[in-house]
Amino acid sequence: MLKRIANGEHFTDEIYSQLLQDNMLRAFAPIEFPLFEKNWALVLSVPSSTAFERIEKLVVNGTIGILFLILLLALFIIFTLRRILLPVRHAAHVAEQIAHGQLNVHIEALPYNDEIGRLTKAMKTMAENLREQIGTLADESKLLTDEAERIATNAEQNSEASAYVHEVMSEMTERTTSQTEALLEV
Repeated sequence: MLKRIANGEHFTDEIYSQLLQDNMLRAFAPIEFPLFEKNWALVLSVPSSTAFERIEKLVVNGTIGILFLILLLALFIIFTLRRILLPVRHAAHVAEQIAHGQLNVHIEALPYNDEIGRLTKAMKTMAENLREQIGTLADESKLLTDEAERIATNAEQNSEASAYVHEVMSEMTERTTSQTEALLEV
């Protein structure tokens, strides 16, 4: 230590004080006196507990602050994820119902202008358009069924009329044949 003072070094060390029954933190700083040949040093000695008390408080307060910020960040992340994931899950559920043919499912279009809001509005429009198209197809199918029944009825009536004409023609042929045979016998 004396060599370091003689060399004019700045340094610190820690020793145990028997008098104070505590660890002491010492700081050495050289002082130059031009009138003296040897270097002098200023020594500041403070109990370690006193020197580190503020640092320990800063560490504790900093740790508490960091934990509080982590908690706030976790709450923010949870809130943000809920805001994003709940509508996405609802949209996926509605899409599955539509895929299974349940077009009467209630779709709540979210008032957001982000991707999720646009997705729910598009799904609502898609379900309404599908309902309209299926309604149109049902109406056209009914018209086709009615027309097919009318054609089938006409075909049946034509078949009956053809059978009647065939029967009448057969009778006329028989009568003509009978009359011809009767005339030939005379």
